[in-house]
Formats: sequence, structure tokens, C-alpha cells
Amino acid sequence: MTTIFTLNARGNVFLESVGDHYKIPAPRMRKEIQWMFGTTVQSLAKSGVNYETLRTTLVPSTKKDEAAFLFDSTMIDDYSYGRVAMDKLLRLLDPRSSHSILVGDLVGSNELQQRIYEILKEQLILARSYEYQHSTNIFCIYVNNLSNASLERINESLSPDQAYIGYIPTTYESRAKSYLSTVLANQCIKHGNMMIVAHEDDRSNDENVNITSYSFENYGYKIKSFQQHYFSHFLSYKIERKPIPGLEFDTYFSLNAISDNVSQLTEMDVFIEDAKFNYLITAGKLVKGGITDIEKDELAFLIRMKIEDNYIYGLRYQKEHDVMSFNVVIELSRHDTHRPIRMNVGLEYRPTENILRMITCF
Repeated sequence: MTTIFTLNARGNVFLESVGDHYKIPAPRMRKEIQWMFGTTVQSLAKSGVNYETLRTTLVPSTKKDEAAFLFDSTMIDDYSYGRVAMDKLLRLLDPRSSHSILVGDLVGSNELQQRIYEILKEQLILARSYEYQHSTNIFCIYVNNLSNASLERINESLSPDQAYIGYIPTTYESRAKSYLSTVLANQCIKHGNMMIVAHEDDRSNDENVNITSYSFENYGYKIKSFQQHYFSHFLSYKIERKPIPGLEFDTYFSLNAISDNVSQLTEMDVFIEDAKFNYLITAGKLVKGGITDIEKDELAFLIRMKIEDNYIYGLRYQKEHDVMSFNVVIELSRHDTHRPIRMNVGLEYRPTENILRMITCF
């Protein structure tokens, strides 16, 4: 089975609605998810895109950065201020790079304005003096998989523009990152000189059209488009965040993609073999990350907490070994600098034993 990099059920209620309405049992739902995923992979292949090459745009990175670039829409003399802001950013992206791009106004009720202001005050790196009036005046373009040099270059190049406010670094966990995950929508995947976008569900996947308001073609990008149904579920980047109460079904369907037996991850034990842990703190990722004073039980606890606080990705079932597994990103603090360090943890899912066994940490 090809690894499912990400399954987005928090931004699309289709699986939940259909499952509830038709009372679809987990084994049948698993087949439906696998069929949908297979169709997505095949449609990509017909358009000349290998799904495997999209990994860096669809899963969180422990080596690259993420950032939200903010623009003051009142300083853009055009009704289509989002298109104008996107034009400013597109010319600065490396033609060889790949990113998921999300966009949206920073929406929020009047009652939430003080909270949003405080979030921005905490995290926003200003390019100029800015007088906050209302969050909805701010248009955001969120880009993942950025090198540090690219992030600095984009910010520096945008800084002279009167409409550019600044950027929010979102590589690590923060209130700003969680808030942005609730208001931004996936717009496209930049894959080298190609823009992968969604089109209507009643349009064939054999067609390639740009139904967005963004002028990607003006910057030399080729358009590859797919039905919204498939794009939303399997080609949409999910910004990391704590789960919102009542919306935990995202993890449920992610597990259902690889297993007929869906258990509550928060009730499962994290098992780390002694030999594996000793390697991690003597020669592996933990020692390389400057983290050697952690106990095995503490690491297991942190992994459990991260699973409770975030989403899982890299969903895989190895039929020949009957192994179900997924990945999660954890953040730890270096004991020498106290700076956060991000690590991928691979876990084997064993629902009948109520165990999540650590496979790897990298």
C-alpha cells in the first residue's frame, strides 16, 4: 500500500456525514477511503505527477520552516486584494521549490478582536509600523516547506511594499498557528513550475483549469487541477493544532484508512523498547538534538501528549508484515539552549494490544 501522507477530515465533513447517515461500518469505510485515495493517486499520475513527490508539501517538516505573510487589504486599491497580494508573493518563490499555500482573511467576531490582537502582538514580526483596527482587514498567505534563507528573502523583498505588514513564524507550536489553522483554506500546491489546484466535482479530472482568482499562468506555472472532493481529502495541508472538542473525527478516519479496528489513541500505551531508547540517547536523534537527560517514561508521555494535541500522518499498512503505522511530530526543548527541536516519531498501531510501539525517531 502506498503511504497516505495526510487525510483531511477536519476540513471536509464528507466522511463523517456519509458514515453517520448510512451507518457505514469501519471495514466498509476503510475500503471507501482506500478507493478515494487510489483514484487521487491515479489521477495525479495521468497528469504527470507522482504522488510520492508531494510528501514535503503535505506533511509537517522537522527541517524546513512555515510562515504566514500578512497584508493590509485597505492598502490595496483593488477589490481583488487577495489576487494582488498573491502576485506579490508568487514572483518571490523559487521556481524549483514545492509548497502548500493556504489563504484567507483573518476572520473573527468583534468579541474575538482583543484576543486576535494579542495573538498577533505575541507572534507577528512587523515589517513596518501598523495600526490594528480589525482582523478582517488582514489577508494572509501561508506557505510551508520554506528554507530559512527563502523565508528571510521573501520577507526582505516584501518589506518595502506599503501593503505588507510582516510575517508570523509558524514552524513551532503557538497560539497564532492554532488560530490560523481555523481560518485559512488550502488554495494550491506549488510543485516546481506547476500549480495543483481544485476544480468543480462535476468536471472531469482529465481537464486542467484554473478556476481560482489567482493569475498563476502569468508567472509561468502550468495548471494541474483535480476535483475538489479528492483535492480536499488528500492534497490539503493541515496546519498543526490542538484538536477542537467535538472534531476528533479527523484522527478517527485517519486510523480507519489503515485499519478496520479504530481505537482511541489517547487510551493506548506508548511502548518504547529499552534497546531503542538507549540508542536514541547515546547515538540517535535525541543525542544529536542535544536531548540526553530525558527518561524513557517521560519521552513516552510526551509522545502521548503530542498525539492528543495534534494529528497523525504518514498512514501506512504493510500487508506482508501485517503492520499498521503512522507518524507524529513532537517538539522537545534542548537542555543546553532551551530552544525547541522537532522530531518525527514513527509508531506501530496495535489496537488489539492497546499499544503504540515506537518504530523510529528521526
